[in-house]
Amino acid sequence: MEKDEEERKYKKKRRRDRRHRKRKRRGARFKTTNAGAVPRSAEMAVDRWLDLPSGPLGQIFSKLNPIDAILVIPLVCKYWGQIFLKQVFRIQENSTDLDLTRLCSTPLYSLFHLSGNENVRAKRLMTVIVGFLHAFASGSENDAHNSTAARPTLITDLDTGAALSIHDRHLVYIAQRCPDLRSLLLPCVKNITRKGISRALQCWSGMEMLMVRGPLNNLPLPVIIEEIGVNCKNLKSIHLTYFKFQRQSAELIVSNLKSLERLGLRHVKISKYALHSFLSRLKKPMLLYLDSCFYTNNEDRGEQACFKIWNIQIGCRIKWRTNICSYKVEELYTSKGLTDLIWKLKN
Repeated sequence: MEKDEEERKYKKKRRRDRRHRKRKRRGARFKTTNAGAVPRSAEMAVDRWLDLPSGPLGQIFSKLNPIDAILVIPLVCKYWGQIFLKQVFRIQENSTDLDLTRLCSTPLYSLFHLSGNENVRAKRLMTVIVGFLHAFASGSENDAHNSTAARPTLITDLDTGAALSIHDRHLVYIAQRCPDLRSLLLPCVKNITRKGISRALQCWSGMEMLMVRGPLNNLPLPVIIEEIGVNCKNLKSIHLTYFKFQRQSAELIVSNLKSLERLGLRHVKISKYALHSFLSRLKKPMLLYLDSCFYTNNEDRGEQACFKIWNIQIGCRIKWRTNICSYKVEELYTSKGLTDLIWKLKN
């Protein structure tokens, strides 16, 4: 009996010693004394996405299929979105400019223009816009995107791209996330309505430069000018493309855009009466660019080269100059005389 008792104690001690040696060996993995030792508490774990190095992440993102990556990676967290935009779209971390026209190039063109129906493409575009603006968001948030994390961005210059199928909901969401926008290229495509433009412009009271391409829908130029005049009181420059410049539009620009200093017209059909009405009503300094416009009276005359018109005040009168003739740059014209000169040379 005594021998059996001693044998049991001996085996129990051996088991205890083996367990002790195993625990000691496991702890030794993380208790080395060299400079590259890792604390046992860390156990080589990464606690946050922010702890991942940007270099390897950028290389991984560049190897992924951009069609799949663009719909997922920017939504993971702000940190991943910044790395993705920098590596794939060459957008710097602290940039205030966002150019969405790159979504119209290959291989992303099919994602937003060809595959799926219009509603599916609109949802994809909304996903991309949300991810991009989350990466530009102010503050230091790096958690996954959700509705409560929709912070305003620091973007001041935005090009939405004329080829993208922008809807009202896209434009309003961009306006809410980019309240400090100063420069915008606005496409008047078929899915943007007066209500959508009005809601967006209400967020951009500080807008200074606006480029409007149109019209592929039923939204006429006078309606756009009225909305701009109501909401953008500090607008300094506006450029219009592919519109008809008629008398009503000319009068609205003069009466509604009080702070306007530069007006650009490109590929615009200009009537003689509208141009004369615009020049005669203007009583403040203005620089007018005319590029490849159609000068019409009763019939089209075709596109013409680019030139500019500017005014100066002499006493109580406004006189005009133009570089349409290189040898008459210093000559002064009345509004009627300048209009007649343009039609004489262009027709």
